[in-house]
Amino acid sequence: MKETIDLFRQCQERDVEIYALEEQLREIPIKIKALEEQFEGEKTELARLEEHLKTTKVKLKEKEGDLKSKEEQIKKLEGQLMQIKTNKEYASLQGEIALLKKGCSGIEEEIIISLDEIAEIEQQIVEEKKRLDAKRTELESEKRSFEVIDKDNRAKINTMKKERDAFLAPLDKQLRTLYEKIVAKRQGNALAKIEGEQCSGCGMRIRPQTINEVRMCDQVVICDNCSRILYVE
Repeated sequence: MKETIDLFRQCQERDVEIYALEEQLREIPIKIKALEEQFEGEKTELARLEEHLKTTKVKLKEKEGDLKSKEEQIKKLEGQLMQIKTNKEYASLQGEIALLKKGCSGIEEEIIISLDEIAEIEQQIVEEKKRLDAKRTELESEKRSFEVIDKDNRAKINTMKKERDAFLAPLDKQLRTLYEKIVAKRQGNALAKIEGEQCSGCGMRIRPQTINEVRMCDQVVICDNCSRILYVE
Protein backbone atom coordinates (compact mmCIF):
# COMPACT_ATOMS: atom_id res chain seq x y z
CA MET A 1 0.00 0.00 0.00
CA LYS A 2 2.98 2.31 0.56
CA GLU A 3 3.75 2.09 -3.15
CA THR A 4 0.14 3.03 -3.91
CA ILE A 5 0.36 6.09 -1.66
CA ASP A 6 3.63 7.07 -3.33
CA LEU A 7 1.93 6.86 -6.74
CA PHE A 8 -0.97 8.92 -5.46
CA ARG A 9 1.42 11.56 -4.17
CA GLN A 10 3.16 11.79 -7.52
CA CYS A 11 -0.24 12.09 -9.21
CA GLN A 12 -1.25 14.80 -6.78
CA GLU A 13 1.83 16.86 -7.64
CA ARG A 14 0.64 16.89 -11.23
CA ASP A 15 -3.04 17.38 -10.39
CA VAL A 16 -2.40 20.39 -8.17
CA GLU A 17 -0.41 21.99 -10.99
CA ILE A 18 -3.05 21.00 -13.55
CA TYR A 19 -5.81 22.67 -11.55
CA ALA A 20 -3.69 25.82 -11.11
CA LEU A 21 -2.99 25.99 -14.85
CA GLU A 22 -6.64 25.35 -15.69
CA GLU A 23 -7.61 28.20 -13.38
CA GLN A 24 -5.25 30.46 -15.31
CA LEU A 25 -6.89 29.32 -18.55
CA ARG A 26 -10.32 30.24 -17.18
CA GLU A 27 -9.06 33.68 -16.16
CA ILE A 28 -7.48 34.53 -19.54
CA PRO A 29 -10.76 35.31 -21.42
CA ILE A 30 -11.91 37.40 -18.43
CA LYS A 31 -8.66 39.38 -18.42
CA ILE A 32 -8.78 39.90 -22.19
CA LYS A 33 -12.39 41.11 -21.94
CA ALA A 34 -11.39 43.53 -19.16
CA LEU A 35 -8.58 44.93 -21.35
CA GLU A 36 -10.96 45.38 -24.29
CA GLU A 37 -13.54 47.12 -22.09
CA GLN A 38 -10.83 49.38 -20.70
CA PHE A 39 -9.78 50.27 -24.25
CA GLU A 40 -13.39 51.03 -25.21
CA GLY A 41 -13.51 53.36 -22.22
CA GLU A 42 -10.38 55.08 -23.46
CA LYS A 43 -12.20 55.94 -26.73
CA THR A 44 -14.77 58.16 -25.02
CA GLU A 45 -12.45 61.20 -25.06
CA LEU A 46 -11.93 60.87 -28.81
CA ALA A 47 -15.69 60.62 -29.33
CA ARG A 48 -16.19 63.73 -27.20
CA LEU A 49 -13.60 65.69 -29.20
CA GLU A 50 -15.08 64.59 -32.53
CA GLU A 51 -18.57 65.62 -31.40
CA HIS A 52 -17.19 68.96 -30.16
CA LEU A 53 -15.51 69.50 -33.55
CA LYS A 54 -18.74 68.70 -35.38
CA THR A 55 -20.75 71.12 -33.22
CA THR A 56 -18.16 73.87 -33.62
CA LYS A 57 -18.12 73.49 -37.42
CA VAL A 58 -21.92 73.69 -37.53
CA LYS A 59 -21.83 76.92 -35.51
CA LEU A 60 -19.09 78.27 -37.79
CA LYS A 61 -21.24 77.54 -40.83
CA GLU A 62 -24.14 79.37 -39.21
CA LYS A 63 -21.91 82.39 -38.50
CA GLU A 64 -20.62 82.38 -42.07
CA GLY A 65 -24.19 82.28 -43.33
CA ASP A 66 -25.15 85.14 -41.02
CA LEU A 67 -22.14 87.15 -42.23
CA LYS A 68 -23.02 86.54 -45.86
CA SER A 69 -26.62 87.60 -45.21
CA LYS A 70 -25.52 90.86 -43.59
CA GLU A 71 -23.02 91.57 -46.37
CA GLU A 72 -25.81 91.13 -48.94
CA GLN A 73 -28.01 93.50 -46.96
CA ILE A 74 -25.20 96.07 -46.88
CA LYS A 75 -24.69 95.74 -50.63
CA LYS A 76 -28.40 96.15 -51.22
CA LEU A 77 -28.63 99.22 -48.94
CA GLU A 78 -25.53 100.80 -50.49
CA GLY A 79 -27.23 100.43 -53.86
CA GLN A 80 -30.24 102.31 -52.49
CA LEU A 81 -28.14 105.26 -51.36
CA MET A 82 -28.03 106.65 -54.91
CA GLN A 83 -31.80 106.74 -54.99
CA ILE A 84 -32.24 108.69 -51.73
CA LYS A 85 -33.53 112.27 -52.26
CA THR A 86 -33.43 113.72 -48.72
CA ASN A 87 -30.51 114.11 -46.33
CA LYS A 88 -32.59 112.66 -43.53
CA GLU A 89 -33.27 109.46 -45.41
CA TYR A 90 -29.63 109.31 -46.54
CA ALA A 91 -28.36 109.65 -42.95
CA SER A 92 -30.84 107.04 -41.71
CA LEU A 93 -29.77 104.56 -44.38
CA GLN A 94 -26.10 105.18 -43.66
CA GLY A 95 -26.78 104.56 -39.98
CA GLU A 96 -28.43 101.23 -40.83
CA ILE A 97 -25.47 100.28 -43.03
CA ALA A 98 -23.02 101.24 -40.28
CA LEU A 99 -24.91 99.08 -37.80
CA LEU A 100 -24.82 96.13 -40.19
CA LYS A 101 -21.09 96.61 -40.80
CA LYS A 102 -20.51 96.67 -37.05
CA GLY A 103 -22.44 93.42 -36.80
CA CYS A 104 -20.29 91.97 -39.57
CA SER A 105 -17.13 92.91 -37.73
CA GLY A 106 -18.40 91.12 -34.62
CA ILE A 107 -19.27 88.01 -36.62
CA GLU A 108 -15.86 88.06 -38.35
CA GLU A 109 -14.16 88.09 -34.95
CA GLU A 110 -16.33 85.18 -33.85
CA ILE A 111 -15.43 83.30 -37.04
CA ILE A 112 -11.70 83.82 -36.38
CA ILE A 113 -12.18 82.49 -32.82
CA SER A 114 -14.12 79.50 -34.16
CA LEU A 115 -11.43 78.74 -36.74
CA ASP A 116 -8.76 78.82 -34.02
CA GLU A 117 -10.92 76.58 -31.85
CA ILE A 118 -11.42 74.13 -34.72
CA ALA A 119 -7.67 74.01 -35.38
CA GLU A 120 -7.05 73.33 -31.69
CA ILE A 121 -9.68 70.58 -31.52
CA GLU A 122 -8.31 68.96 -34.68
CA GLN A 123 -4.83 68.93 -33.14
CA GLN A 124 -6.24 67.38 -29.97
CA ILE A 125 -7.94 64.72 -32.09
CA VAL A 126 -4.65 63.92 -33.84
CA GLU A 127 -2.91 63.55 -30.48
CA GLU A 128 -5.75 61.49 -29.04
CA LYS A 129 -5.67 59.14 -32.04
CA LYS A 130 -1.92 58.67 -31.54
CA ARG A 131 -2.52 57.88 -27.88
CA LEU A 132 -5.24 55.38 -28.77
CA ASP A 133 -3.02 53.77 -31.41
CA ALA A 134 -0.37 53.27 -28.73
CA LYS A 135 -3.00 51.83 -26.39
CA ARG A 136 -4.28 49.54 -29.14
CA THR A 137 -0.74 48.29 -29.78
CA GLU A 138 -0.31 47.70 -26.06
CA LEU A 139 -3.64 45.83 -25.92
CA GLU A 140 -2.73 43.59 -28.86
CA SER A 141 0.65 42.86 -27.26
CA GLU A 142 -1.01 41.83 -23.99
CA LYS A 143 -3.54 39.68 -25.86
CA ARG A 144 -0.70 37.91 -27.68
CA SER A 145 1.01 37.33 -24.33
CA PHE A 146 -2.16 35.73 -23.00
CA GLU A 147 -2.40 33.58 -26.13
CA VAL A 148 1.16 32.34 -25.54
CA ILE A 149 0.33 31.56 -21.90
CA ASP A 150 -2.82 29.75 -23.03
CA LYS A 151 -0.89 27.62 -25.52
CA ASP A 152 1.91 26.84 -23.04
CA ASN A 153 -0.53 25.95 -20.26
CA ARG A 154 -2.49 23.59 -22.49
CA ALA A 155 0.73 21.86 -23.53
CA LYS A 156 1.83 21.50 -19.89
CA ILE A 157 -1.59 20.22 -18.85
CA ASN A 158 -1.55 17.63 -21.64
CA THR A 159 1.91 16.42 -20.61
CA MET A 160 1.07 16.22 -16.90
CA LYS A 161 -2.20 14.40 -17.54
CA LYS A 162 -0.31 11.75 -19.48
CA GLU A 163 2.19 11.43 -16.62
CA ARG A 164 -0.46 11.11 -13.91
CA ASP A 165 -2.43 8.61 -16.04
CA ALA A 166 0.76 6.55 -16.29
CA PHE A 167 1.10 6.59 -12.49
CA LEU A 168 -2.51 5.49 -12.03
CA ALA A 169 -2.41 2.80 -14.71
CA PRO A 170 -0.94 -0.01 -12.50
CA LEU A 171 -3.63 0.48 -9.82
CA ASP A 172 -6.89 -1.41 -9.79
CA LYS A 173 -10.02 0.32 -11.02
CA GLN A 174 -11.50 0.83 -7.54
CA LEU A 175 -8.44 2.74 -6.31
CA ARG A 176 -8.26 4.82 -9.48
CA THR A 177 -11.95 5.70 -9.19
CA LEU A 178 -11.50 6.66 -5.53
CA TYR A 179 -8.57 8.93 -6.32
CA GLU A 180 -10.30 10.57 -9.30
CA LYS A 181 -13.41 11.21 -7.25
CA ILE A 182 -11.46 12.98 -4.48
CA VAL A 183 -9.33 14.92 -6.96
CA ALA A 184 -12.44 16.29 -8.66
CA LYS A 185 -13.96 17.27 -5.33
CA ARG A 186 -10.80 18.79 -3.82
CA GLN A 187 -9.36 20.47 -6.92
CA GLY A 188 -6.28 18.28 -7.18
CA ASN A 189 -5.62 17.80 -3.46
CA ALA A 190 -6.67 14.20 -3.03
CA LEU A 191 -4.13 13.43 -0.27
CA ALA A 192 -3.47 14.98 3.12
CA LYS A 193 -0.50 14.43 5.38
CA ILE A 194 -1.03 13.74 9.06
CA GLU A 195 0.84 16.42 10.99
CA GLY A 196 0.96 15.69 14.70
CA GLU A 197 -2.59 14.47 15.22
CA GLN A 198 -4.22 16.67 12.59
CA CYS A 199 -5.21 16.30 8.95
CA SER A 200 -3.23 18.85 6.93
CA GLY A 201 -6.12 19.12 4.50
CA CYS A 202 -8.90 20.22 6.85
CA GLY A 203 -7.15 20.72 10.18
CA MET A 204 -9.38 18.28 12.05
CA ARG A 205 -7.93 16.01 14.74
CA ILE A 206 -7.32 12.43 13.64
CA ARG A 207 -8.16 9.59 16.02
CA PRO A 208 -5.08 7.62 17.28
CA GLN A 209 -6.57 4.41 15.87
CA THR A 210 -6.84 6.01 12.42
CA ILE A 211 -3.23 7.24 12.64
CA ASN A 212 -2.09 3.70 13.44
CA GLU A 213 -4.04 2.35 10.47
CA VAL A 214 -2.30 4.86 8.22
CA ARG A 215 1.12 3.92 9.60
CA MET A 216 0.47 0.24 9.02
CA CYS A 217 -0.03 0.86 5.28
CA ASP A 218 -2.40 -2.08 4.95
CA GLN A 219 -5.19 -0.09 3.34
CA VAL A 220 -6.16 3.30 2.01
CA VAL A 221 -7.41 5.38 4.94
CA ILE A 222 -9.74 8.34 4.40
CA CYS A 223 -10.11 11.42 6.62
CA ASP A 224 -13.54 11.26 8.28
CA ASN A 225 -14.01 15.00 7.79
CA CYS A 226 -12.66 15.98 4.36
CA SER A 227 -12.51 12.53 2.72
CA ARG A 228 -8.90 12.96 1.62
CA ILE A 229 -6.51 10.01 1.53
CA LEU A 230 -4.32 10.22 4.62
CA TYR A 231 -0.59 9.49 4.69
CA VAL A 232 2.45 9.95 6.93
CA GLU A 233 6.02 10.63 5.96
